Amino acid sequence: MTLASSGPLRPLREDSSVVDATFEINTVVVFDIVYHHKAGGRGSDRSVNADYHEGLELLLSRLISLRLTILGIAVDSSVARAIPVDERELRLDFPIYLPGQDAHLLRRDITRAQKSIARRKDAKPGGGNDQKRIVITIADSQGRLTAERLRTVLLTGRDQAATEHAVSRAQGLGAPIVGD
Repeated sequence: MTLASSGPLRPLREDSSVVDATFEINTVVVFDIVYHHKAGGRGSDRSVNADYHEGLELLLSRLISLRLTILGIAVDSSVARAIPVDERELRLDFPIYLPGQDAHLLRRDITRAQKSIARRKDAKPGGGNDQKRIVITIADSQGRLTAERLRTVLLTGRDQAATEHAVSRAQGLGAPIVGD
């Protein structure tokens, strides 16, 4: 998940002599996607994010297409913010490398895992809300993702950067471009 590397570095001793050991400092691109909760019934004045499951599945399929990694997912409701961060994280096997994942099955795992987290003390046993506000922390192992590209792909499903890259590669290889 490295975007940039400092290259091999060697630490200095207190007397300024070089220690024969190397290390690197890497930059990693990480984004948080805050996915909002569902509230109210469809068509009611209080209705918010009535298509929670459909929308989450759509975003996941688009993240899969970008070949990203989910580093963690945490419930971020007002109730959840009152408990320690480690207790808000969904109980899934992180990191989740997205290529090859099924968006529908992953969405079901995510919504199922949030049911038991940050429940009110007066909540009935069993059940639980599976449409809470969550924060999905993602990373790009190739280091090519920008906030604008992520925004565009999540909104439209179109990845202009990937299209431009494919066209550029095709031109570089002398392959004909469709439409020429």
